[in-house]
Amino acid sequence: MIRAALSMGILLVLTSVLLFLIVKPGSSQFVVTIINLIMGGVMIGVAIPLARRQSRRMSPKENQ
Repeated sequence: MIRAALSMGILLVLTSVLLFLIVKPGSSQFVVTIINLIMGGVMIGVAIPLARRQSRRMSPKENQ
């Protein structure tokens, strides 16, 4: 579940960065692109600490 959230966040950030090259500043599409970038960043920012916490809980045998 955490891995999927991280993948989706990365996808949102990468597509938003690419769209910044195409979209005209000041348009409604530009605003949506900024919102997507923020959402992707939040998803990554939440998924990474959760993944670290989950990996710490696992025993060394399961972590390999």
